[in-house]
Amino acid sequence: MSDDTDDFDTVIPAFLRSGIPAVASDAQGVLPAQTTPLAQPPRDDTLSLAGIQEALSAVDGLYRSLRRTFTGAEGRPIGSAEFARASLTVETARAYRADLRGFASWYEREILGGAPPLPLDLAVSAYLTWRANEGDSSASITRCLSGLRYGFSLLGTSIDPGGRILPPLVKGIQRVKARPPVRKKAIWTDDLAMMIGLLPPDLSGLRDRMLLLVGFSGAFRRSELVQLLIEDIEDIPGKGMILELRRSKTDQTGKGIRKGIPELGTALCAVRAVRSWLKATRLSEGPLLRSILSGKRVGGSLSDRQAANIIKRAAASAGFDSALYSGHSLRRGFLNSAAEAQASPQSLQRQAGHSSFATTAGYIDEANILADSAVHALSATSRTADRILELEAELDRTRTALLKALTPTD
Repeated sequence: MSDDTDDFDTVIPAFLRSGIPAVASDAQGVLPAQTTPLAQPPRDDTLSLAGIQEALSAVDGLYRSLRRTFTGAEGRPIGSAEFARASLTVETARAYRADLRGFASWYEREILGGAPPLPLDLAVSAYLTWRANEGDSSASITRCLSGLRYGFSLLGTSIDPGGRILPPLVKGIQRVKARPPVRKKAIWTDDLAMMIGLLPPDLSGLRDRMLLLVGFSGAFRRSELVQLLIEDIEDIPGKGMILELRRSKTDQTGKGIRKGIPELGTALCAVRAVRSWLKATRLSEGPLLRSILSGKRVGGSLSDRQAANIIKRAAASAGFDSALYSGHSLRRGFLNSAAEAQASPQSLQRQAGHSSFATTAGYIDEANILADSAVHALSATSRTADRILELEAELDRTRTALLKALTPTD
């Protein structure tokens, strides 16, 4: 293909006409219209399913290696290659693996299922276009592209190195498919009390009660909750607990974050919930949050998804729509509830673990959206306007009475 030919304007519309059902039509505005047939010779860099699976295998191996590094690295020597791989987080590697799995499944179904095989850059274009028309957010699509680029880079392959196809496509998707971010509902203190009150009086109920209260009071992310270790909890009788988090989303270098949870002496006391759980299970080390096996036995550590499902299940039991809640609902709920109770900005920022209050303020939306509205500044003006309207109405009544009095009667 010659240098003065735009792949985006010619090749993509050409394979759209071949009948790929999963890719958007020109009428939807994602791709430019094209009526002339494809005149360029076929390219020799056609993508195979084996190539995608090779990239997937590389990312999967990286993900498994990272899990071993971050869960069992203490007490053994680590090589330079393993250290270098650890520049990527386990969560990011898992997301990249999911991106490549989705791409492989789509390519096998939509392209190898009947349409002509495509070069890598055009296959990725078609896949991202399909995802956009399936309703994925632009942020999700941008992240997906990062995952695909990373996976193929492990094989020494670059996707669209000239940047002539994918950048304009992603920019167009961002404009056409732009929508506000979907925010899960916050769990407020009243909601939390209702959820806690409906938990069963057994071992799973003790565990779920502790998860909800610790997640709420500590403003933890779900990934942080499942990382908490019993040996990192400092119990101070009569005062509360200090929980140390060894690593978090905003602390990838492992400096550690310490969060204080005071003993409240109420039904929503996280400290009491932790003590009750440890007393019932007789655990003294290892992960704080555990699975419950048959026979009421304690199992291994919970995954972050299992923690999120417990939160959604508790919400459903309380009569809420579980689809509107997630692992982040506890974190948002605490920050909004505490802000409404006039907690200081510094204490909110510290409990959230944010480096700046600007980030924390992004969470405090529902609590302040009415209380801090600038419309309140107009209240005095509004009262004056109300008085003016009252005087005008009184003047109209007086005028009407005078006209009636001056009008001669028969």
